[in-house]
Amino acid sequence: MTESVGNKSLYLFLLIFIVSCHISFAASAGDSKDTKNESHEHTHAVYAVLFPWFCQLLGIVFFFFMTRKFHAIPYSCLMFLIGTAMGAGASSSGAHDQLTQSILMWSKIDSHVLFLVFLPGLLFRDAFLSNFHLFMKSIPQIFILAFPAVLAGTCLTAIVGKFFFPYGWSWNLAMTFGSILSATDPVAVAALLNELGAPPRLKIHISGESMFNDGSAMVFFTICSNLFLSELGEAVGIDDVGTSYNVGSGFVTFFRMSLGGIAIGICFAAGLIFLLSIFQRRLEGEENVIQVTCTITIAYLAFYTAEVALSPMSGILAVVTCGIGTRAVAAGMINDDELMENFWFMLEHLLNTLLFGLGGVVWGEVIQSRDWSARDWGYLFLLYVCVIVIRFILLFGFYPINSRIGLKTNWKETLFASWAGLRGAVGIALAISIDHEVIGVVENISDKGIKEEYEVFVSKLFGMVGGITLLTLIINGVTSGPLLKKLELAKSTETREKLFHEVEKSFLPHVLNDFVYLMSYPRFQMINFAAVRYHVAILKDVTKEDIEHAVQKNRDSIPADIYRAPVLDSVYSFFDPDFVATNNLNDNSIDISADLHASMVKKTEKSNSDDVVDQSELKELRLIFVELIRGAYLDQVRRGELDSRTYNGFLYYCLLQSLEFAKSNVSRGEPLSDWDCTTVVANDFISKLQDFFYNLRFKKIQKRMKGEKIDNQKIHILRAMAFISAHRMAQETLISKFSESSQFSEEEKVVLQEDMIEVQKAEKEFANCDGHVLRGIISHHFCIILLNKLARHVEKLLHEGVLTDKEAHHILADIDKSVIHCSKSDRLIYPGNDSDDDAKVHDGMLNHFMKGMVSEMTLRGHVGSAFKKKKYQEKVDIPHGNTTIDP
Repeated sequence: MTESVGNKSLYLFLLIFIVSCHISFAASAGDSKDTKNESHEHTHAVYAVLFPWFCQLLGIVFFFFMTRKFHAIPYSCLMFLIGTAMGAGASSSGAHDQLTQSILMWSKIDSHVLFLVFLPGLLFRDAFLSNFHLFMKSIPQIFILAFPAVLAGTCLTAIVGKFFFPYGWSWNLAMTFGSILSATDPVAVAALLNELGAPPRLKIHISGESMFNDGSAMVFFTICSNLFLSELGEAVGIDDVGTSYNVGSGFVTFFRMSLGGIAIGICFAAGLIFLLSIFQRRLEGEENVIQVTCTITIAYLAFYTAEVALSPMSGILAVVTCGIGTRAVAAGMINDDELMENFWFMLEHLLNTLLFGLGGVVWGEVIQSRDWSARDWGYLFLLYVCVIVIRFILLFGFYPINSRIGLKTNWKETLFASWAGLRGAVGIALAISIDHEVIGVVENISDKGIKEEYEVFVSKLFGMVGGITLLTLIINGVTSGPLLKKLELAKSTETREKLFHEVEKSFLPHVLNDFVYLMSYPRFQMINFAAVRYHVAILKDVTKEDIEHAVQKNRDSIPADIYRAPVLDSVYSFFDPDFVATNNLNDNSIDISADLHASMVKKTEKSNSDDVVDQSELKELRLIFVELIRGAYLDQVRRGELDSRTYNGFLYYCLLQSLEFAKSNVSRGEPLSDWDCTTVVANDFISKLQDFFYNLRFKKIQKRMKGEKIDNQKIHILRAMAFISAHRMAQETLISKFSESSQFSEEEKVVLQEDMIEVQKAEKEFANCDGHVLRGIISHHFCIILLNKLARHVEKLLHEGVLTDKEAHHILADIDKSVIHCSKSDRLIYPGNDSDDDAKVHDGMLNHFMKGMVSEMTLRGHVGSAFKKKKYQEKVDIPHGNTTIDP
């Protein structure tokens, strides 16, 4: 069933995407005619906006496929392949539509702009969210891997490029090539390490090495590329291209860039810490946003200052130092950690998606139109083997030192780190930079021989860098998970597994406690317990004794004066087919609708005939009541009774959107009418949805629509239940918090009378539903509430540190599947209740449901506090001893 639902969602997702692309390309094709009329001489600058967001759209679509069908493929690898297809297509098609023009514009982006746009956003998050304590302890190892190892790797890779390749590269170009490939990218592996629960030491080694070897690689790249550009300038007769270095000036430049970048990072970290310290009003949501704005502003300004304003200095080292320094001092100054982390996660995702897509575009152009032959593919695979061997040599060469200093390491972690040295974002950016620099220099020279020679140089260089990026992502990225498990680096200890099983065992008492509590609600006393056992897997093997124990525990934990006994006839009839229901339901609940109406009639008769309703106060009170209803809906969401994710979000949308209509009406002086508003919203949405589906010509969807009537009925019933429950809660809040006198004011009477009219309208939905269908709908809703409560309990354990991310996500994924399965189910008969006798047992409960919904007074959060109970009884003139407030 779940798989079927997933396939239908997949088909619908594809349909929407195809239609969107069709509309987009239709507009693009139409515009291309105008472009042809202008002889392709002018490209609109606005086209530049299209490629990055089209890239994001493709990323969204393929992320859906990746997470549902192809879990092993890294997301960045997929985006690189998509970019390759776009680049190859754009360079060979000769088309002049908007998308092609946008792709070509981005493929020629200025190298400095490329660095300034992408690198700060990609680097700051890893630095800012790193474990500062572990990072400080691992500094000796990180320093060795980031500077001596990177320099050695640059030289060894340069030897491969100089002597193994037949391209005639100079030493300067070969060293530039080596510096590019020395930068590693842990994005794909970092996600894997978190998912599999790798040890913190391994994670800090990989992420710390990557952050600082990006910086050192950038330093070596700047020096080597300047030497190569100077060489190019001499060849073409241009003096102001590149910079020449001797040994002394090279060392000076190296230390200026590295130490200067670190110094700039420290200065900007101090400024960021100051800004975070002055925006610490935690309850001011806007200041939380300002804090996030401070981090992104300082990150980009630090990079700009180092790379441009005080050039040459390392912008990468400036940003990384700024992030780590801020984390060390200002971790406790962050008002909203979740907002901060989510923002930087989103920015990193957007930038990675675009950068890998752009890298793929340029690589696609290279292999499509720049003389990339079969021989080059052979050299690419040779280079891949050499790069892997070089990394193994470097990490195991420094292993005797790294295993004795800092956090230390072991051979298994070193083996994994050697294999997991993927190439990615920074290498792509550097390769695009040198490609564009060289093309920009030679495009206007008259000597075609030199022009073609250097174009071939950089095209081969970029082709090799792009190919290594792709191969390491596909081969190393995909196999890193199995290798991590094979090396037992992600293996849980016996103590961890034992703890996890103990936590899992604690779920059953928690769910049973919620189950018993919900069974005290009159609206749930008619549920089909067989359906509950079927959809809530944790209750599959529960016994009658387990439930009786939960009842006793629940009774002991609640004060006697507010305790409400659950009615479990439907449960006992499941365990004992001969059980005869007593129908001893909670008939002594307050009938708010009747009692309140009688009370208000009585109070109205006592009022003076000249009492006048103040229209302005009445309007204000109505607006307050609408907001109380909104708060009640949100409280239902918090308790798991109303879920914005189930039923395609329609129920949640319908109820909250109706309040906007009602608020608009009330503002014009009209009475409360939010039930009518929910009907307008619901009918409008459902009718359009039905028309859309019926107009399609897919057999599966048409088959699905045959059951649409029962689905609509389910939503209408649940809408009425949530509506009545929210209005009861709003009534209680209005009476207990806004009405201080012993009698209702005239305005309160009007509002409460209008509210009762709306509730009575909602009650009519139940009369239009078959009793057995009603029971099935409520049983499924009951299951969803239990599952949502369990999910919130798991999330709480995750935040408390009892469960790891991997453990919690595994459990929550199973709960999500059960919720979706249950919300889509229209099943009425389950194993254990497939006889007519079972249905007869519940006839009384079906009749009782209407009275139960009318009588519920939802104090819930207060569990019927004695003060509010007394106050309510005084207002409606009900004797204290003969009532029970429904929780």
